[in-house]
Amino acid sequence: GRFQNAQQLYDYVVEMMPWWNPRSLGSEKAWQVTAYILKLRGSLPDGLVLNETNASAVPVHRKVTTPQNTNTAIFIFLGIVQAFFLSFFFFSKQSRKNQFNIYHGLMLICIAACLLEIFLMYTGYINYILHLVDFSETFALLIGPFLYLYVLSLAQGNVSKKALLMHATFPMLYTLALIPFLISPV
Repeated sequence: GRFQNAQQLYDYVVEMMPWWNPRSLGSEKAWQVTAYILKLRGSLPDGLVLNETNASAVPVHRKVTTPQNTNTAIFIFLGIVQAFFLSFFFFSKQSRKNQFNIYHGLMLICIAACLLEIFLMYTGYINYILHLVDFSETFALLIGPFLYLYVLSLAQGNVSKKALLMHATFPMLYTLALIPFLISPV
């Protein structure tokens, strides 16, 4: 990380903030902003009044802990593995002959991607790969259209490409709008 302790963070805050008028906060306001940032991160111990005497001892980064109940994480992980395994089954050469299998497989991949983000958040591993925060939003938006196209292809046979395009347009446009967020530095 850029800052190892609260003193280094304070030095940056007092020097650079606010961005439109650097060095105008003053010492007291800069300590308040620093304390607020640390509180949001969960790094500031409860009841501690941050100041120049104790700031060097307060770390900016807190240790990431895994949840106490790992059974839930195991079940989430098994659900992800099962969804990917089943989706590959639906994409096999024999299964691809039926269009509804393709939509079913795509829907399972979308669900698995959403579960993967839930797993990363639940276990705290997302702290190690912050650029993946909210990566599954597009997949979540595609679950409904793929479910609809799956049911429609079961009922009517083949679904037209126009119907697919019509139902996948919004999630794809959303993905394009999301790209700047996903590629921005952490």
